[in-house]
Amino acid sequence: TDLFATCLENGDKFDINSFIDEIIKVVGKNGTVVFPTYNWDFCHNVAFNYKKTKSKTGCLGEIALKRADFKRTKHPIYSFAVAGKDQELLCSMNNITSFGSDSPFAYFEKVKAKNIIIDVPYNQCYTFIHYIEQKIGTPYRYEKVFTGEYIEEDGTSSIKSYSMYVRDLDLDVVTDMYER
Repeated sequence: TDLFATCLENGDKFDINSFIDEIIKVVGKNGTVVFPTYNWDFCHNVAFNYKKTKSKTGCLGEIALKRADFKRTKHPIYSFAVAGKDQELLCSMNNITSFGSDSPFAYFEKVKAKNIIIDVPYNQCYTFIHYIEQKIGTPYRYEKVFTGEYIEEDGTSSIKSYSMYVRDLDLDVVTDMYER
């Protein structure tokens, strides 16, 4: 069930900013809160605008991008809204590949990050698996480069290239993450 719909059905008010504040409070001063703000438009020749490109991965990331306590990481496909202790570390990363050893995903592995999934089946949102696939190498994926306009936080524009470890569609491979 949808968390927000359940609140409405029960006559409860749901304030998403209060919800985010509570997550930050639980994580504490020595923790870091990260929400995905992925957007795949850069792969289709649409400019990435650090300040304006919307998240396509839920409302928590989109709301976080509007808050002063969150900053966005730089990758135009797999970016994150970040608040807390390691915000500067994550937001200063200049990773070219989405899932490489210099990406936020490598950081998540190093710090043993916790992943909270709300209202989405994990097999539809567990992006970290692609980091593992790239780290070990898989025969059904390869590194693909995308080039396009990148509008920086300060508004300057340039042409940049970024890559993603993509599925080879000709191989017709289906991954299944359901437990059996």
